[in-house]
Amino acid sequence: MGREAGVLCGLAGTSDAVEATVVVTAVRETAAILTSDPGDLRALLDAARPGVRPALIVL
Repeated sequence: MGREAGVLCGLAGTSDAVEATVVVTAVRETAAILTSDPGDLRALLDAARPGVRPALIVL
């Protein structure tokens, strides 16, 4: 999972490994992501190009 998160950071042009790990986990588990700051998560989701895009729920 760490390697996938690192690759995703490179694709998205970010260095936030924690957010990348959240995205990798959500894609694997087809889970929604709850956040108050969706900006970087959207970029990571766009870069991941998942077959089924997890819902991004802004609180």
